Amino acid sequence: NFLSKGFNDISSIFFSNLSKRCIACGKYEEGIDFAQKACDIYKSSNDSAHYSARLTDLEKIYRRTHKTEELYKVLKKKETVLSNILGNYEISKENFKTLHKDFPDKDKFKIQMAMTKSDIGDLLLKKHQAEAIKYYKESVDYYKQAGKEKQANFIQYRVNHPDRIRIWDY
Repeated sequence: NFLSKGFNDISSIFFSNLSKRCIACGKYEEGIDFAQKACDIYKSSNDSAHYSARLTDLEKIYRRTHKTEELYKVLKKKETVLSNILGNYEISKENFKTLHKDFPDKDKFKIQMAMTKSDIGDLLLKKHQAEAIKYYKESVDYYKQAGKEKQANFIQYRVNHPDRIRIWDY
């Protein structure tokens, strides 16, 4: 009802909270619906940071339900959103609507991008090893840019030893 009356900000908060509650209670199908509605609202209002966060909610659901195709699609969307945030940081900051949180610094988004790229690499590793390694290398670069050498070294191991890694069967 809020949404139909034009209260997008309240609706997005409402759907976000419902999605999180559904995830916590194991009601994943309902969580998908609410997270998707929140995603749609944040996307239409150009609030990329919150859109990325709601994509993370969908990512959690798809991981827990082993829906790897849907997980891959969400990770690719998240990659695009994070690329937009990093490429247009000041604009993304202006479009960030919140009552109590500061907009994260660029390094936080670089870390999110690094994790997203390594997750995509994990999904691709078994059937598309060369492409997976490309994603791992990009992940290493983002971790290094954010000053996270330990994490970069961990992912670099995947680059150097892809035959020893079996994470997903996508």
